[in-house]
Amino acid sequence: MSMFKTKKKKKKEKKSSGLHAAHEFLVSKEGGEKTLKDLIGSDQLVIGAYPEIMNNPDKIRNELNALIKNEGIWNFANNQSLFSRRGAVAFGPPSYLIASNIAMLEEHAPTLNRFVKFIEVAYDKTDKVLTGLWWTYYRSETDLDDVVVVKCGVMKPHRDRITGKITDRVIATLGCNTKGGQKRMSFEYSGKPKSKVWIDIHHGMFICLSKESSGNDKFNDKYVKHGVEGAEGTWTITMEFSLRQNA
Repeated sequence: MSMFKTKKKKKKEKKSSGLHAAHEFLVSKEGGEKTLKDLIGSDQLVIGAYPEIMNNPDKIRNELNALIKNEGIWNFANNQSLFSRRGAVAFGPPSYLIASNIAMLEEHAPTLNRFVKFIEVAYDKTDKVLTGLWWTYYRSETDLDDVVVVKCGVMKPHRDRITGKITDRVIATLGCNTKGGQKRMSFEYSGKPKSKVWIDIHHGMFICLSKESSGNDKFNDKYVKHGVEGAEGTWTITMEFSLRQNA
């Protein structure tokens, strides 16, 4: 099922989500740019921006601090396994606690809650409903005795597993690199080194991944991998969607 792009048809109009694809104005691209154009042009990837978050970094910082002080962080993970794909992170409550997670945002992070509602409304237009919600903090520092296999702020190129009835995953970036760098995200086709493209991901930007662009399913007979670097000190808030049961 196509994601968001509205195309004219003779018989029937495709439902539009209303999400603004901001990549032409906000994304600094490096490498195999055709990969990005193919993914976006096929409706399998949306890169957008939420102005209220982008324009109010101090407000978001205060909201994130409020979440930390009110049980918004459950555990820190250093990913000590040699098979780890991600650097040290901190996790919020589990994704399946949707009602309580939304209640926490309503009370302590109203701007982030409005973003969640904005995305929910967009997906509702494509007959999809929210079935997962969580947030993550990319650690920028670790204790001296911590064992960290993957560098802080990094996710190695990988394919997501979007299991069950989940069709889409939305990931928003909050905050900026605390080491003075720039968070970047890569997309590439498995076995195609020259296909790799890097894009800058700034505070307030979000990406919408389908099963194809996430790497769960094949895209043009190839699997897509994505990765992250330079994310030290940034947060993500992640949402998952599934088809409405009566759709």
